[in-house]
Amino acid sequence: MARTIAKLYAPAISCDHCVQAIVSGLRGTPGVENVEVDKDNKMITVDYDADYLSETDIRHKMKDLGYEVIG
Repeated sequence: MARTIAKLYAPAISCDHCVQAIVSGLRGTPGVENVEVDKDNKMITVDYDADYLSETDIRHKMKDLGYEVIG
């Protein structure tokens, strides 16, 4: 297992519903081990297995959930 951590900035995070949508959406993705969302700083930390998916895959999933990742 190639455990990796991605830190992503999503400026559209504004409320608890956003946090729940992101956590639920990403946790259901194969290879994602853990998701933490810091609503105040608009940061998402994703602990994932790089043998199953890439940071680009996670960014695409975020876009599918309606949240653009910047940077």
